[in-house]
Amino acid sequence: MRSTLCEICLTARLRLGLEPKDVGDLLRRSLHLDSQLDGDTVDALLDLALPPSATGAENR
Repeated sequence: MRSTLCEICLTARLRLGLEPKDVGDLLRRSLHLDSQLDGDTVDALLDLALPPSATGAENR
């Protein structure tokens, strides 16, 4: 999962000029809205799987 999320962040940066933090925020928001997992689980998984440039306490 980590390599897939890193690839998403890199592709969004190269093709769309999006900052990794913005991509991380969008992924986090999307999973909070559409996942059957509870919010704490989503946050824990993304904190582990997203690259450091796409995470941060301010994301939540």
